[in-house]
Amino acid sequence: MLIVDFFLIAFALTECTTYIRQLQHNKSKKSVYGSSFDFFLLNYIGFLTRTIYSLFHAVNVTCQLQYARRFPVHPRINVNMVVLAIDCVTSVVSFGIMLQFFHYRKTRNIYQGLSPFAAAVCAVFLLLFLYVLYCCVKSRLKIVFLDVIDTLWLISTCANTFKLIPQVWINFLARCTLGLDLWFLPLQLMAATFMSCSVVNNLNWWEAPVNMNSWWSLYVYMGMLLLLSAQGYIYKSNKPTAIFYQEV
Repeated sequence: MLIVDFFLIAFALTECTTYIRQLQHNKSKKSVYGSSFDFFLLNYIGFLTRTIYSLFHAVNVTCQLQYARRFPVHPRINVNMVVLAIDCVTSVVSFGIMLQFFHYRKTRNIYQGLSPFAAAVCAVFLLLFLYVLYCCVKSRLKIVFLDVIDTLWLISTCANTFKLIPQVWINFLARCTLGLDLWFLPLQLMAATFMSCSVVNNLNWWEAPVNMNSWWSLYVYMGMLLLLSAQGYIYKSNKPTAIFYQEV
């Protein structure tokens, strides 16, 4: 498991570095032009929920006991505590990037801001969580506390898997890729490679750290990265043409 943990920590560090650089990129330009608020919102939700469910699996006795009852053959769940700590930092950095959209709001173009689609997705996430939590509290449908934590895992996985779609869409509408830091794509491709190595070297599902991505999530995300790479090549000589928000 040491090699799995090594690649997993390398993945988390690369992810954290990506968003720290993006925060610095926005600050140095004093602009968020071309960045997708939906992307960074989903990114924040993904990291925050992953941090919470990993923390509960690591320290909450009720969660651990219910997991042991559900999987008596493999009663112990693995949590990489270093990755958990790095995810906490990344969650804070992601929230800082979201705040920049308000601080530099005059630099947004007409395609930026919270879209109805992202608002609907967030509403579905919230309603799903509240429904499972309600069933747990009222002891309905045999829902237990572990299922509430597993719902956070589902929300985190969906958010982290599909979060790049809004950025790809904004790049398409604006016909440029100026919103992201120059090192965003290389670092994300490196992070995806580290996660792939971690998944490949994990032979048994019960030994996998709970804060490791699944194969299907990784495939979809890498597909989004390839789309971003293609857009970077197609729009590399394009100048920003999207109208600034305050001009509308």
